[in-house]
Amino acid sequence: MLPELLILKVAVIAAGLGSGAPGGSFTPMLACGALLGSSLGTIWTRFWPGAAPAGFAILGARAVFAAAAKSPVSTIVILVELTQHLDSSMVPLMLALAGAVLVAQRFEPRSIYTARLSAPNATPTEIPAGSHLEPSR
Repeated sequence: MLPELLILKVAVIAAGLGSGAPGGSFTPMLACGALLGSSLGTIWTRFWPGAAPAGFAILGARAVFAAAAKSPVSTIVILVELTQHLDSSMVPLMLALAGAVLVAQRFEPRSIYTARLSAPNATPTEIPAGSHLEPSR
């Protein structure tokens, strides 16, 4: 059922973001990455019994976020903080993140954050007149 959930989750996220509705990207990326990691982990456990699919879910979530944000180091820090999990999985994690970022860089050099800035309908945020943020002339 994991591959079906992954496809549905991606479709719902695309529909929501495509409609112009405001929404985040952090949590949906983690969810899609966890579903992808769990799916691949389930397949992997058939060839290597005893491996924990939950570990693959965490690894998948981290790899997808690092690839989309193009920030492997901050991904490690953020998700170690979220999961409170720092152990011997760091080497496979770093290898997965490096591979994910390299593949993502090959297809799209921009991160999800810089791609939003160059979107055709992107407008800079209005700064109210008299604000301390207003540029001096």
